Amino acid sequence: MLSKLSTALRSSQIPRMRNIRVATTQFQHAPGDIAYNMGRVRHFVTEAARSKVEIIAFPEMCLTGYWHVRNLSREGVEALAEAVPEGPSTQELLRLSKQHGMTIGAGLIERAEDGRLYNGYVVAMPNGDLALHRKLHEHRRECAGHRARRRRNPARTPSDRRLQLGEPSRDEAG
Repeated sequence: MLSKLSTALRSSQIPRMRNIRVATTQFQHAPGDIAYNMGRVRHFVTEAARSKVEIIAFPEMCLTGYWHVRNLSREGVEALAEAVPEGPSTQELLRLSKQHGMTIGAGLIERAEDGRLYNGYVVAMPNGDLALHRKLHEHRRECAGHRARRRRNPARTPSDRRLQLGEPSRDEAG
């Protein structure tokens, strides 16, 4: 078996893997200040491009801020939410991705077509493709708001789907 694999590799029947440079970033967001937070994303993407990074991942809800959201009213959360892909943050991520030839993942509050709000994660790719992941399960502290009130923030909905990049596998295609 190993000799067949070795022969296949030498004859280029199996594509060779290549090394890629990946970066993750953590930064202190400004609660509710999407413009400032996007500025930080721009800064880190530019720095990563200088190091020839091909994929960069930012934290969930890094564009809107995270912990303060659990204490906002529905109206407050809605004010931070954006449609994907039409919203300005997604469009800027796509622009940055194309400009730097880098896949960029960043979190925000997504406003779905039906008005529901999700803890979303956008993955913008240099060819213009886009993927969106909706968080499946909220952390207990996200839901609680305060320990005495153990409730889920009514402004956010858990996801009913999973992220898929590229073609489904045979098992998923069913």
